[in-house]
Amino acid sequence: MRPFKLISMGLIFLLFSHSTMAQSNLVFNSVKFITLTCVSNGCSLDTTIVIPAGKTWKIESAAGEGGKLKLNGMIIHYSSSGPYHFPIWLPEGIYQFRAESNSSFDIPKLSFSLLEFNITP
Repeated sequence: MRPFKLISMGLIFLLFSHSTMAQSNLVFNSVKFITLTCVSNGCSLDTTIVIPAGKTWKIESAAGEGGKLKLNGMIIHYSSSGPYHFPIWLPEGIYQFRAESNSSFDIPKLSFSLLEFNITP
């Protein structure tokens, strides 16, 4: 029984020490909540977001009603279906977010929440 306990403890230690080394260069910076709201029925709203050098975003979730939220043309939230796969990691760069109405009668109000990290050497 004793060798099994030692082996188990060793495996647990290796598992945790490996997982902590995997993201040792990320330092938490802030929490962000971004909302995209159209002002009329059937509209679309495009927003360009720049993630600066030395930063990365982890989109945790998206929610809303009346439309779909796209990231560089890919749907990441659709108010009438889901769930979608989160988290979504975004490295530094330029990204196009689009809130798009489901129909000519809808006014989309869509949002997403994320964590911002500083990348350290």
